[in-house]
Amino acid sequence: MTTRSRPAVGAVVVLVVAVLGTVAADAAGAPRVAAPATAPAWDCHHQPELPYKLHAKSARIFAKPTRKAPVVGVLYPRHRIKVHGHRRGWVRLTDRTTRVTGYVPDRYVHRDVRTCPAS
Repeated sequence: MTTRSRPAVGAVVVLVVAVLGTVAADAAGAPRVAAPATAPAWDCHHQPELPYKLHAKSARIFAKPTRKAPVVGVLYPRHRIKVHGHRRGWVRLTDRTTRVTGYVPDRYVHRDVRTCPAS
């Protein structure tokens, strides 16, 4: 006749702690499981949008949304910009560093993209 051995209660608690997270004790001494320290995945999608950036070494700022228009300034990546709108492949913006307003092709100016973990 064989006897079945039962796992010790301590081994079960250790296994639960390893799976669910860390353990803390309340005033009565009963263990309770704390939530893992990672942030929920939805936090990433509820963040404010990232600012517009120039994604080139430089870009000419045109007076009108055409390459034949006079150049009114040059935009660099370190400049702060405010985008007013988009129009047929052009971005109307103000270079806040030099206070120049004009148009830049939209292939050079767009928002940075936030990388979110898969949920």
